[in-house]
Amino acid sequence: MLALKRILEGEDANMDLSSLTETERDAILAVLERDQTLRKQDRQRVYRLKTELSWLRRRGAVRADEDEGAASRTCGRCRAELGLIINRGAPCRACRQRVCKQCREYSVNGRDWVCTVCQKQM
Repeated sequence: MLALKRILEGEDANMDLSSLTETERDAILAVLERDQTLRKQDRQRVYRLKTELSWLRRRGAVRADEDEGAASRTCGRCRAELGLIINRGAPCRACRQRVCKQCREYSVNGRDWVCTVCQKQM
């Protein structure tokens, strides 16, 4: 914030802002402060998404001690049991993990879908 004020006060050697009025300087300072706030919010949002994505990956990873038959009857994301007739799961088009209905994110047209992890990676 202090650096922004120095720039507007003309202390930065690369910028000559002496031709600006006080109102113009205040408007520029308000825009720069808003930009700084938005950048901070964006960094926090990206951090939350990365954290959630890594949590989903850890939660949905197939454990080495599970046998292949058991792994194929559980959702690749939430580890819920998949049925033999109802909610059998379907493979995600992006990662090929078999996922339950709750772990699907549908596109705008409502027909195409990918799993929650693949959707967050897009």
